[in-house]
Amino acid sequence: NAAGTENKIAATTDGAVELYHNNVVKIVTDAEGANLTGILDVSSKVVVAGGTEATTTSDGSIATAGGLSVTKDTVMGDDLKMLSDGAVIHFGADSEITLTHVHNTGLVINSGAGSNTLQLQSTDGGNSAGPILNLYRNSSSPADDDILGQLKHTGRNSNSEDVIYSSIITTTKTVTNGSENGLVDINVMSAGSLLEFAAFQGSVGTVFNESSNDLDFRVESNGNSHALFVDAGNEQIGLLPAGATVGADVQIGFHDTATTATSMGTAHANDATLLIGGANSGTTQGSIYLGGQNVSANGVAGAVYGFSGGNQSSGIEFLEGSSDAHGQIKMSVAQGTGGTLVEALKIANNGATTITVTDNSDTLTLKST
Repeated sequence: NAAGTENKIAATTDGAVELYHNNVVKIVTDAEGANLTGILDVSSKVVVAGGTEATTTSDGSIATAGGLSVTKDTVMGDDLKMLSDGAVIHFGADSEITLTHVHNTGLVINSGAGSNTLQLQSTDGGNSAGPILNLYRNSSSPADDDILGQLKHTGRNSNSEDVIYSSIITTTKTVTNGSENGLVDINVMSAGSLLEFAAFQGSVGTVFNESSNDLDFRVESNGNSHALFVDAGNEQIGLLPAGATVGADVQIGFHDTATTATSMGTAHANDATLLIGGANSGTTQGSIYLGGQNVSANGVAGAVYGFSGGNQSSGIEFLEGSSDAHGQIKMSVAQGTGGTLVEALKIANNGATTITVTDNSDTLTLKST
């Protein structure tokens, strides 16, 4: 100014140019360009020429030592890099949803209670699949038994510890071209241990409780809580009525119609009963086949035994004869000897029948009513 007390513009030959406001420098030029102190208020837009790539927080076409506030949408034509190991993206007016980078681990989405943390939505109006979630392990050296991915349900216990309460794991069992097989394991926390409950493997099938844990398997029908029940601890299987005791009330019913099977089961309720019914017509119905491979002479190829009070009371044994083409039938009964069966009748392959008694009672009684 005229008094020489306030600078407005100061210029140095072959050097910097300074622009002042109220005797405070605001813009200074240098060999790199210009430096601004304060606020740059642009009513339209700022265009930065050139294409300097940003690799750190201090290079690129625009660099700021402070924060960057943008009121409207931000459009980027290339990568977005967040260089902090704990970088967080906040969503919402009160930042209730966050996406956090965990160093050397991945990303964590944190949401409020009772909301969809992550929703995949497709607006396709056609019949194609969508939305699709693809867990892709793009390995350069795929091998058998590679774990492709894992879905975990994790919570806390009463000791404030993280616990995996269930998981689904997919594994490559065979990666040979044209013979690929996969394996899906379903695991559930049981009494403090994460146990495999079911496995689905290509070219093998479905296996429940392959690790031989004490885990029961139960199938419920419309009116029966134990329509099919595998008691793992007692090594027993049964088709049971509701509230039945395994080994005491086992009922297995087979028939060509559900109505007849129901009536058969009702007639023999609470008995250890095998019910087999054939078709409504035909020459052979309700057959049972018992046998084995390479049974020795006089060996038991099949048998049916009766029990009472835990002891054998009677039995029918189907015996091998002198060869596979010959057979025998032996019927035995217990005679107060602690369940030991004593032969009572035997039919040889030629039809010869032998009846054995152990006292002086009648050997054979024929009775007509």
